[in-house]
Parts: sequence; structure tokens; C-alpha cells
Amino acid sequence: MKSLLKRSALDVDQPTNDREPVRLAFLGGAKSGKTSLISKVTMGSFRETYYPSQQTQPILFTYFPNAPLSKQLLDTFSPRDTLNSALTSDNVVLSPVVYNSLVNNTTKKPTMPVTQSNAIAIQQSNHIYSTFTRTNEVQTTPILMELIDTPAFNPKQVVPFLEASLYIKLEKDVLHNLANEPRQPVSTNPLIVASGASELNGTVDGYYFVYSAVPSSLPPSYDESSGSSPSPQTENGFDLLPLMKQTLDEAWQEYYTYKVSWESGKESDIFSFKTALRGLIVDEVKKPSSSYRPPGGSKLLEISSDPADPSCPPPIWLVCTHSNSPLASPKLIEDGRQLSKDWKCGFLAVDVESDVEEAIALMVRELVERRQLRKGYRKR
Repeated sequence: MKSLLKRSALDVDQPTNDREPVRLAFLGGAKSGKTSLISKVTMGSFRETYYPSQQTQPILFTYFPNAPLSKQLLDTFSPRDTLNSALTSDNVVLSPVVYNSLVNNTTKKPTMPVTQSNAIAIQQSNHIYSTFTRTNEVQTTPILMELIDTPAFNPKQVVPFLEASLYIKLEKDVLHNLANEPRQPVSTNPLIVASGASELNGTVDGYYFVYSAVPSSLPPSYDESSGSSPSPQTENGFDLLPLMKQTLDEAWQEYYTYKVSWESGKESDIFSFKTALRGLIVDEVKKPSSSYRPPGGSKLLEISSDPADPSCPPPIWLVCTHSNSPLASPKLIEDGRQLSKDWKCGFLAVDVESDVEEAIALMVRELVERRQLRKGYRKR
């Protein structure tokens, strides 16, 4: 409330997060509809011809919520309407964070809005957007966003985590074995790069796992043996989701370990002879542990699954595309709904032929609620 009173000259027609856009990454297999989904959200249209993405492509744009469900999701003063709209839709499964927030807010009395001198009543404000009333209509300030399109997920061409980006020329003493064959695709498709020299770094706010409701119609080639695994072109995109989550969890675990180690290293003088000697003695005294250790030798830290914990990875939303296609499989849609419940994340079935902006609003609401939970977590 104090911040709203200080910012009396709030321009409701401009994004309030202009210095920190919301960064969302889209991951999925071949022909999952990632690029079409991003094009529909950013430009309102999409290409019907399939052009596979060959490299990671960030797209910066300003999001204006227009759909009724999107406005309800971003308006924290209409939780009952939002809850009813979401629960009556077969295409939406709310994440536990969003669902609990809507249920808890139905019993709360909204606070009095702050009125500006230009007759615009600010209802609430957070780190991403503000909601206000103008001409008796609840509206939302624009949201600056960065949507990151990625190539088709291929387990054989992805590494979870790299400390330094391979897009710059680094010496072998930095890259170690990764520099032996730098042109191999496996060394150029990390999910997280700690150096920040990649779009997929540690500042990604959320992930969409995208798969198509249309099953793969391409049979395996005749030269493949019966015991070999299907290729990414013939494998169903839904089957890649568990592997994608496993790889992403591993990436964030390694990144969290790297980040904590880096922060703790800054607190000591790494050039001190006493520090180096003390560390050498401690390493000699310690017995080898039977637990898994990465190639670097340091033990991976555990990451929390509690959304209120700062060590918890960013949220994941499952998005099933081509839901209105005549070739869509109801089983694949239902499997996605069930998988979201098992993973305790959100699910949305969309079709680029219709409106898809609810996918953005659902993720934004999740990020806002997670920020609130973490404020309470720090006070424990």
C-alpha cells in the first residue's frame, strides 16, 4: 500500500516491470507447436507450414490481457469467478499454488483501492503488474515478457548444465573435456548456462512443456533394429515429458549447487595460502562418501519442491496443443491432465486456431503467488 501511495504518477498504459521482463522458456519435442504457440501469443497469427526451430530464439513483447479468463486470473479481487471458470473448463488444471490462492482469497475481504488524482483506482500492485479500475472496469497494466523458443528437445543433443557458455571461445583449461569436440551438438544445447551468456540461464522464470495432442504418424524406418529406441521424429512428444523434467531438475540442482558454492567462495580469500592449506588438510581427513558426486567432485545440493522455498526451481506448466484437431487423441489430453496432477503443476489444452493467451496469464499468476509465498517463508 505504501508503494502505491508513493507512486501516484503511475502510468497504467506502460509496463511496470520494464526493468525486469518475465522470461518464459518453451520446451518440447518435434512438431509440438512451440513456435506456433509463441507466434499466436506475440503476433496473433501463426504459420501453417512446419519450420523446425534450429536455435534458441528469444522474443521480447508486451502482453496485453484481453481474454476473459486472463483478466480474471490477473485480477486478485475476483477469485470466485476465476475459480468457477477454471474448474468448469476441461482444458485447464490449476496448479496447487494458483488453486490454493484462489480458494484462500474467496474468504478474504478486498482492501480499499488507492485512488489517483486522474480518477484511476489502483486495486493492487506486485512485482510484475498492477490492476486498476477505469470507467468501472477492472484492467491490468501491460506486462513486458520474453518468450524463449527452443529447438526440438532431443535427449542425445542436450546437456543439463554448463558453467560457461560455449558460444564464446574459451580455453581447454576452462572447458576441459567439452573442448575436445566443440562442434558436437551435445555441447551446444544446455538447459542452463551459469555464466548468463545464454538465453537459457538461471534467470528463466518459468517453463512450458509443450506436446501435441496429435499422435506421431511416422513409423520407424526399416533399418532400425527392433530393440533400438525411437528417434525424436517418430517418438510421441508426450513420452518426452518425463525425460525433460528429469533433465531440467538435474540442471537446476547443478545450477543451485554451483550458485551456492560460488557465493560461499566469495566470502573467503581464495588466494590465501592458509585457506588453501586448510582446505587441503580437510580434504585429506574426510573419508570418501558413497553418495553420488559429479565429475567436478563436489556433492550436489538438494533442491526443494516447496514453492515457497527459494531453492525450488521455477514452475512448470504442461501445454497440450492441437486440442481441436480432428486427429487429436483424447487419451493424450487426459494423460497430460493426470501427469500434471502427479507432478503438482498446471495443465492447459489449447489450439492455435483459437485464443491461447490464457497460458501466459496462468504462468504470471503462478509467479505472483510464488513471490508472496516466499515472502512468508523468509519470516519463518
